[in-house]
Amino acid sequence: MPRFRVVVVGTGMSVPPDEIAGFATTRFVSSPSPEQAAQEALRLVQATVAAEAAFQSSPPPALAVDLVSRVWSPFKRSPNSGYSFFSRENGPDSVLDLERAAGSGWW
Repeated sequence: MPRFRVVVVGTGMSVPPDEIAGFATTRFVSSPSPEQAAQEALRLVQATVAAEAAFQSSPPPALAVDLVSRVWSPFKRSPNSGYSFFSRENGPDSVLDLERAAGSGWW
């Protein structure tokens, strides 16, 4: 089954003390299509955020897919965790560039 790298962005949060407004994160998903990979990545991130104690003091984030790309190498293994956080002041573009670039070597 094909593997995909999916960058998800979450907005509309308010996490003290740093006033985090949102995040970007990458998930790697095996799926028959890019559309199904995007839906699975959203589900994975939603479940993780709901279970993460650090997010409990904030309204749930609105999740959206920023990027879906096919991972061609059968040998690469990838983590499915971690977040790049942003503030209202900096906005999502400040971390989306990092998330997009971090996985650009995955082929």
